[in-house]
Amino acid sequence: MSRHRLRISELASLVGVTAKTIRHYHKIGLLDEPERSESSYRLYNATHLVRLNRIVRLKALGFSLSQIQDIFSADNRDEALRTALDQRYDELRALIDDLTAQLDKVSHYRADHYRLHNIELPDNPGKNYHYVKERMVESDDMPEAFIYDSAFMAELDSINWPLSVHKAFQERVNRSADDPDLQAYRRKLLQELVRIRDLPEDDPEIVSAAWGVIQTEGGRKMSAIGKERMKSMEIYERLLEDTVELLAAERYTPAQYRFVITLKEMLLR
Repeated sequence: MSRHRLRISELASLVGVTAKTIRHYHKIGLLDEPERSESSYRLYNATHLVRLNRIVRLKALGFSLSQIQDIFSADNRDEALRTALDQRYDELRALIDDLTAQLDKVSHYRADHYRLHNIELPDNPGKNYHYVKERMVESDDMPEAFIYDSAFMAELDSINWPLSVHKAFQERVNRSADDPDLQAYRRKLLQELVRIRDLPEDDPEIVSAAWGVIQTEGGRKMSAIGKERMKSMEIYERLLEDTVELLAAERYTPAQYRFVITLKEMLLR
């Protein structure tokens, strides 16, 4: 006598899933259990085939099994499907917009010589970047030198620093922006940073340049401020200092990095 129903492996083959998947659908109630043969084999009919095929098609559209169950359980399945499709459309449009933005950034970084330290958010800098720009750049007569600081800020601002770090940082910015001596110190530091950029790392001019910056009135003030700050600096502020130093090593030329480290040592001596 010929069979009129399908075994689980045959049903699975027709819709392109595994027998394990069908058993899972039974377990979660998405697909009704079929009748069984005398040998306890599951035997499936056309109703199971159509239901399983629709589950597979809905999954291909990105619906979760829970969403598919809601559609099948609704009083008006077509209306439930329409609502689910509208929601899925909105999700996909948002995903496409996000992927397009990511594609633009990837294209930008690919064109920028694949340098890791340029993987930041230049189109969406954080609040500290804007704070520095508003308080210090407008009065700075070395705008091109600020590129070095903005490169740091873009990456630093992508880290979720505690509020205490932001507050301490902005207090330092205010102090530097409001004091003419500290403004002059900053200006000379940036000028020297640009000037010594392409010198050999062991050029004695680097130490001389750092010494010249330290000997200004602003340099003496910065030294006093730095020594006092080191006494009460909390862990995240120290981490910020170390992070800046690490980023400097990546971004600056060898001469610039030696200049920055030499300057720091002189300030805290």
